[in-house]
Amino acid sequence: MFKATVDRFGRAIAGVGVAATVGLSPHAGHIENLGKNLAKSVDFYDKAVSSMETRLLSRACGVTALESASKKPMTASDIDPDAAQVRAFTKPELTGR
Repeated sequence: MFKATVDRFGRAIAGVGVAATVGLSPHAGHIENLGKNLAKSVDFYDKAVSSMETRLLSRACGVTALESASKKPMTASDIDPDAAQVRAFTKPELTGR
């Protein structure tokens, strides 16, 4: 009787574990895709900033009249590099390692 009860509870616990894993798996995939796309966005942003600094600004330095004629300041606020980092999964259950 005791063994049958333990076996029944064991199967129930295993079923809950499988259901939880199946339910979390798609969510982990969505988060992984989001992280990859954020990393790509940061890379594109970095390339755009680099291009602006090396190509556009080097050509516009002689045109100081642009800034004086503009109604908006020609500056950009800094982004804290640590605030823009994408956090990777570290738990073995999510990384498969």
